[in-house]
Amino acid sequence: MNHADQPWRHLRKHLRGCSTKIWLSLVLGLALIGLGACSDEPASVVAPDAGPLWAKPTQPVPTDPIVVLHAVDLSQVIVEVAVPPSRPLTQIATEQGLNVVEQLDSHYAVLQGSYSVDALIADPDILAAASNDAVGTEGADLTFGFYEGEWTDTITGSQAATARLGLGAVHSHGTGSGVRVLVADSGVDPTHPALLGHLELLDAQLHGLGSVEPEPQDLSLAPAYGHGTAVTSLVLMAAPDATVLPARILDSTGVGSLYDLVEVVVAALDPALDVDILNFSMSISRPIELIDRAATLLADEGVLVVAAAGNTTNTLLTTPSPLATSPRVIGVAAVDAVDQLAWFSRFSGLTIDVAAPGVGIRCAIPGVGSMGPGYTTGSGTSFAVPLVSGSVASLMEIGGWGPRRAYRKMRAVCDPTSPTNMTQYGRIDPKEAAERVSLSFGGGGLTP
Repeated sequence: MNHADQPWRHLRKHLRGCSTKIWLSLVLGLALIGLGACSDEPASVVAPDAGPLWAKPTQPVPTDPIVVLHAVDLSQVIVEVAVPPSRPLTQIATEQGLNVVEQLDSHYAVLQGSYSVDALIADPDILAAASNDAVGTEGADLTFGFYEGEWTDTITGSQAATARLGLGAVHSHGTGSGVRVLVADSGVDPTHPALLGHLELLDAQLHGLGSVEPEPQDLSLAPAYGHGTAVTSLVLMAAPDATVLPARILDSTGVGSLYDLVEVVVAALDPALDVDILNFSMSISRPIELIDRAATLLADEGVLVVAAAGNTTNTLLTTPSPLATSPRVIGVAAVDAVDQLAWFSRFSGLTIDVAAPGVGIRCAIPGVGSMGPGYTTGSGTSFAVPLVSGSVASLMEIGGWGPRRAYRKMRAVCDPTSPTNMTQYGRIDPKEAAERVSLSFGGGGLTP
């Protein structure tokens, strides 16, 4: 879509401030990674609709240096600074007995030394603070990750799992052209044919984040390898002409640091990247005020944040991820092909907004060794999230709306799930939403 026809985009750019700075996978069995893990289920690689597994493409593909993720370091603290502060950041740090590791943008900085979070937030120039916590280790306060459920190796073909979304009908009117989706995950395989021509890799020198996921030497030690490729392919399944900006913030075990998570927030705020939707197919294990405030800041800047409710194998532990229930974040649960709540999905009729298909979803998988990229099927709330993000992207093009208005239009026509009180609004129905848009514009509606 021509951006000149999108007044919401120009208004958002005008409102944004100074420039800022700028990051999951399939598993081979059942594994719970971390303390607050988010669930996904992938499968063994299967062939495309016809022919053998794809060979690695010989045509030119995007390249990107592998960026080293920031290590967990409990001596580091990420702070949100008042804009503008009453005194320089170096002075603030010195008075707290800390050193400045990096100023990420006008809002966020990383400090290091011996600190007290309470003492930091008592400073009038520091609005919030959180430790660069351990991730995926015993006793960690903050964890990212996924619960990867059982695999299947059946080719899904017509994608019965997502049939009720009516994506084919939606795409007859809009495919997400002109919409930019930042996928914060494990990075991608940019050589995958399903992704070629739809990616914009991040500039590590500008944003501190990479886009490419390195191939692990030992797959048995990399249970989250390929998660970002899978999630990205599902955004594009729902919005085939959207542009995806993959950001690698998780390693091949499915864990990362708060440092890199905040770098994604900074990237999403960068006017040069012009992000519309931020996709988090991940979870955190505890509420963090710094993240809640970041979600509000992103929403104020016109960025729609969508996050996974998370998954569990314990039916008594269904409390969603605090990332998904953070104010102004769209929390997503998973349902099966007949709108039954997925057995693994966390949920809340009070705090989780919508549901989307997340069981047996066909998605892309990267190549390994001499074996080229192909497809697999997987399940998890991580796979439901990109279907929401992509559906919003397609509706944005159809209606000429910003992301939040497009989401509200889709939210208004959700279908009920079973049980009915597992989310606030129900399972998304982008076809019905697009149908109503078409009729309101004087069209004759959509065809199946």
